[in-house]
Amino acid sequence: MNVILHEFKANLIALILWSVSLMSIIFMVSFEFSVFQGNTEIQEFMNTPVFQQFYNALGAGSANIMTAEGFLSLLSMLFLVP
Repeated sequence: MNVILHEFKANLIALILWSVSLMSIIFMVSFEFSVFQGNTEIQEFMNTPVFQQFYNALGAGSANIMTAEGFLSLLSMLFLVP
């Protein structure tokens, strides 16, 4: 038990920084999704053939960016695909 407490105390600053970073990323993504959610102009722009090719190149197929699932799947593909 002493080892666990020692490691926790030694890495507390890193844990706090990681937690704050993760919360800020979640906040930014949720703020960005609220902009995309009800905007029909963005939906029309995303339905152009250029973006359809982009979706297909990433393997998203017909991802609907106006839904939370489609938005997060497209966002995760941008981070995961090299």
